[in-house]
Amino acid sequence: MKKERVLQIAFQKPPAIRPPVLRRRSLLRIAALYSAMLILLPYQSYSAKQQSSQIESSVEDLTQLGLEDLLNIQVTSVSKTPENLNDAAAAIYVISQEDIRRSGVNSVAEALRLAPGLQVARIDSNKWAISARGFNDRFSNKLLVMIDGRSIYTSMFSGVYWDMQDLILDDIDRIEVIRGPGAALWGANAVNGVIHIITKKAADTQGGLLSALAGTEDHNITQFRYGAALGEDASYRFYGKFFDRDHFSNKNGGAADDEWSGGRAGFRMDWAPSPQDELMLQTSLYTGEAKTSELLPVPTAPYWQPFLGDDDYYGGFILTRWERELSTNSSLSLQTYYDHDRRDNSFADTTRHTFNIELEHDFPLTDRQEFTWGLGYRLVADDNDDTDIFMVSPSSRNDQLINAFIQDKISLIEDALVLTLGNKFEHNDYSGFEIQPSGRLSWSPHEQHRLWGAVSRAVRTPSRFEHDVRFPLFPVEPMSGRNPLPIPVLAFAEGEEAFDAEDLLAYELGYRFLASDQFTFDAAVFYHQYKSLRSGTPGLLTLSGDGLYGVAPILAGNQLDGETYGVELALEYAPAEWSRWTLAYTWMDIQLHLDSGNPIIDVLSDENGTPHHQASLRHSLDISENVELDLWLRYSDQLPNLGVPSYVTLDVRLGWNPSENFELVVGAQNILNDSHQEFSRSNFFAALPSEIDRQAYVKATWTF
Repeated sequence: MKKERVLQIAFQKPPAIRPPVLRRRSLLRIAALYSAMLILLPYQSYSAKQQSSQIESSVEDLTQLGLEDLLNIQVTSVSKTPENLNDAAAAIYVISQEDIRRSGVNSVAEALRLAPGLQVARIDSNKWAISARGFNDRFSNKLLVMIDGRSIYTSMFSGVYWDMQDLILDDIDRIEVIRGPGAALWGANAVNGVIHIITKKAADTQGGLLSALAGTEDHNITQFRYGAALGEDASYRFYGKFFDRDHFSNKNGGAADDEWSGGRAGFRMDWAPSPQDELMLQTSLYTGEAKTSELLPVPTAPYWQPFLGDDDYYGGFILTRWERELSTNSSLSLQTYYDHDRRDNSFADTTRHTFNIELEHDFPLTDRQEFTWGLGYRLVADDNDDTDIFMVSPSSRNDQLINAFIQDKISLIEDALVLTLGNKFEHNDYSGFEIQPSGRLSWSPHEQHRLWGAVSRAVRTPSRFEHDVRFPLFPVEPMSGRNPLPIPVLAFAEGEEAFDAEDLLAYELGYRFLASDQFTFDAAVFYHQYKSLRSGTPGLLTLSGDGLYGVAPILAGNQLDGETYGVELALEYAPAEWSRWTLAYTWMDIQLHLDSGNPIIDVLSDENGTPHHQASLRHSLDISENVELDLWLRYSDQLPNLGVPSYVTLDVRLGWNPSENFELVVGAQNILNDSHQEFSRSNFFAALPSEIDRQAYVKATWTF
């Protein structure tokens, strides 16, 4: 074969093969984790008053707020300083604790379906594909996700392991969701969006909480929490959670072998040693076991081998934050965290340590300028044990990220026109120095109208996968249209040190309209231009050591450019205090194309992984003072290249509160069909698709 000749290989969709059923492992280590956490939790003596009474939360009850009040909720993810949601010059949506409770969802990933504009698809019982404005996949690499300012974005695959983020939903204060770039403040990988999950302060979770859920799919979700005061200036809470989720079905109606179980325990303390200072300490430990059914490409017929995986994971973190009020309009904060996680599966065993420290300072530069700046440093150390499937070279690596940002918020016309200019300066060990500027303009021609526009640059830095990983990707049968050779060919994904950062230039326009306290409307349009997107380029074909099959490397490269554009609409209508409607609709399109004449295999970037149309309609109805009814109808367009048809789902929740301290909920999810498919394979692994089964459940919650 001539050197110039390159074998072109097309992705072959794996056949639907049902693997045998896995055995469920013992969960004794979860019980040990709970016991250890409870023993190590600090104990204090309390006054009789503290022991006998529950301190009331200082947070406003969102159920009592009108739509106008909800638009004035303070958010921090857009400018890192508190501002009204209605004034934020970004496509932002806040998922409140009340939204989560009334929706009936049972995990953080499911709760994100509440935000308009997000693409949330469940792959199987324990895996999700979640993204904003396209490029959806199990490891969506253009979405930054944080919990209380702690990034949970993994540097191995440029994505989030959602099965490791199963928080206690009752402890979430709100989830701030930004569609569009947030890199000028949050840095690399905040490309298409930012999700910031903010948990409640310890003072807002006083007393006890015990809840238990039993369902046909979520077999058991049990959680507890207790909080109390430590004198007049400090509060704490400790909590624990255990869950056991059943497998879904495969396309043949059998078990998909994707059951999921685990547990976590944690502690938080908030302390105000002086009127100007606030300190927070938060720590948590977790463990879990997620089953998986994959198809492993092999160079012998039938070329796909059923593979039953067992993802065992555990980890923990400790986070501290100090905030000091320097004056009425100036503050300083310092946050540090250490995060450790370990994930063992049949593909690879990975241990990761992350240390992060950030300093932020905001102050008035002039009477009309609010200036914010910050510095940060992050160290990520990982260690990988190779397997016959997954190889990482070097096996261990220490990556550093150094960053600084500045932001100037200028009031050009008081209470009417605000210009925000910002820039993030970063240096990483993969692509070097990156600059990510942003300009945002907000105009309020009338108290009922808000218009905003933004131009931003953001980058997605390379991961270990693009640089250092090698694993089998797909087979090509001999004497086929794509393989003229008499022997099969096995394609391997291979990282490249020359892989560069992906680049985005984004243009956004938005409009908010508050017609009355009963009706609000929010719209955003966007146009994103991408350069140097991840692609797969075939390398030179070689023979295996025994000469029985060909080996074709698929090299990670940056040969794709593209554009995305779309419209995101959301409206809320509350005709009465006892009735509220929420409607959301998203349309978007993705166009990818080559920036050179090189042959490309498009398995690492798929423009068809995101639906063109999405719609959601929720209705919350208070039937009486203690009976609630919630209906949630969702539609998602087809994904033709992934073989996923369009689907419509309906969730129903009926809640009964016979007393202030007890709630009983009966609900059903996905009730229109026995099951439906929402996603297919990952760009990395040929996962056997699961059908999302219908579920009925009952949940009881007791507070004391």
